[in-house]
Amino acid sequence: MAQNVDSGRHVPPYVFALVHSGLEQPDRALDRLKQAYAERDTMLRDLEAVAHWDRMRSGPRFEGLMRRTAHPESVS
Repeated sequence: MAQNVDSGRHVPPYVFALVHSGLEQPDRALDRLKQAYAERDTMLRDLEAVAHWDRMRSGPRFEGLMRRTAHPESVS
């Protein structure tokens, strides 16, 4: 998947994570979320609130990401 759109503008990894999740590729989605975290992507602040991520919430990688992004109340 390309990192940039034709206009040359950067596409945040969070957006690619949404795409991978929608394509039922959770490992690739989590890889992109990890990249988003490394790039300090501000879109990660919505992880807790966005229902799109509900099916991945119980996974250990997602729980770890939630802890790292200061959402400890979301982790059981």
